[in-house]
Amino acid sequence: MHVSCIQAGTLLARMGNEGVKSCINGLEQYSYSYEEAGEQAIEMQRVYQQALAGEPQFSHMGAAVPTRTTPEGGMSGDDQDMEDGRPHAGWR
Repeated sequence: MHVSCIQAGTLLARMGNEGVKSCINGLEQYSYSYEEAGEQAIEMQRVYQQALAGEPQFSHMGAAVPTRTTPEGGMSGDDQDMEDGRPHAGWR
């Protein structure tokens, strides 16, 4: 059970989501039985504080985020051609 808490809490901490507090509290309770759970709680709190301070946690994944461009090379905010408003054939 504590492994799931570590994985979920780490993601929540990186996202700066306050739901991480439940995971930190749970890990602190687990630390009475599993020493490494306490260490994980401390690390999770550190990552959460960094996320709140605005330090990026997912910048290493920037190349994996797909971007869409219009045929003219600019960025598009929707799935429609600029000229006629019909859905672009490449996005179906």
